[in-house]
Amino acid sequence: MNSHKNITSNYSHLPTSLSTALTDLEETTTQIQTEVAEVADLLPQPLDETVPVSSLLQNLLYPLLDCIRQVLKVDTVAVLLCSADKQYLTVRAACGLEEEVVAGIQIPIGSGFAGNIAAKRELIIVDDLSQVNVFSPILRHKGLQSMLGLPLIANNQVM
Repeated sequence: MNSHKNITSNYSHLPTSLSTALTDLEETTTQIQTEVAEVADLLPQPLDETVPVSSLLQNLLYPLLDCIRQVLKVDTVAVLLCSADKQYLTVRAACGLEEEVVAGIQIPIGSGFAGNIAAKRELIIVDDLSQVNVFSPILRHKGLQSMLGLPLIANNQVM
């Protein structure tokens, strides 16, 4: 039931407007990944009590998510972070999917939309959410129809 598509850089088979939009999206994605990596490099490793996680979320992630949401002209944006044992993802910040943060759903790496992105370490786009397996029921309840996801990678590790 997984009918997601991996995005490639060859859009020549698409109409010009869609090809241009996907190229712009790919460039924006690269810029966002670079900015996230730069921020991650500034943080103490491993994260400890010197920088409270709640402070990081409030001061870095929420403004970044709101900016991404506005630039991409989408309804929802979320950041899922790996558990310490790298077995699960948890929604840690969201704009438009705040219920996911409150619910604290843990998504096994390799399961559902987000878990597969983390496991494969690649960007995935889903055109029709009804055709794929998602781990969180909130995504379907919210009425999402399509999704795009990419892994956050810093120091060659999925964050």
